[in-house]
Amino acid sequence: MNKRLTIIFISLAVVVLLVVLSCVIFIIGDVQVETTSDLTLTDEQKASIVNDSQIAKYSSIFALSEEKASEYIESKNPTLKVVMIERKAPNKVVINITGRTGLFAVTTEGGYAVLDRDLKRIDDVSDIGDKFLCVTSGIDLTDVALGGFLDNDKLVKMIRAAEEVSFVGARFGAFFVTMQVGGSYVDLTTNTGVIFRLNASDNIGTILKQCYNFYLNAANDAQKSSGYIYLSDSGFRHAYSL
Repeated sequence: MNKRLTIIFISLAVVVLLVVLSCVIFIIGDVQVETTSDLTLTDEQKASIVNDSQIAKYSSIFALSEEKASEYIESKNPTLKVVMIERKAPNKVVINITGRTGLFAVTTEGGYAVLDRDLKRIDDVSDIGDKFLCVTSGIDLTDVALGGFLDNDKLVKMIRAAEEVSFVGARFGAFFVTMQVGGSYVDLTTNTGVIFRLNASDNIGTILKQCYNFYLNAANDAQKSSGYIYLSDSGFRHAYSL
């Protein structure tokens, strides 16, 4: 019996010791910010991001919510995106940050609202200057505040399809200079003058890629400079008016 009690007491002591050590060792003591190669932040900006994250020093590293910390950071910093938050045992946290690139300049009463590839409103400007942004009309941003997201799955699919054929970041706005969003279609005007008429359906991404393929392989110079490339009942066609 005494031997049994001794084993129980030793086991309890080991458990208590492990709990105490975890409370002492696995507490957050260092929070750092690292950026991608295309983004430079000052020490002051990095310190502000750590503060915005609301990651509490001397709290348990296991209690950290990466999702909430990311939301806190991005709500205060619309032009930044949290790529990942890493827990590095025993007590270090690394916040990996990248910048958001504007794709669309949506016309508003005061100028333009800049949206990125995720349709996040990252900036409001009075003039876009010489930035490669696709000037966009037909989108209602009344309920989308700075830092908020436009809920439009079809446009997201269109953007991802454009990225698959090399229109990533500023290249999108350099080629597609304007966008008109209608109820049943999206018109993308290219920098050569022709318009891609896309059906606003779940297949909008496929339609964009096929319009671009027609543009590259079938359209002559005149067809590239005016009119529409669109999906007809008999396939993709060019028309000077619709």
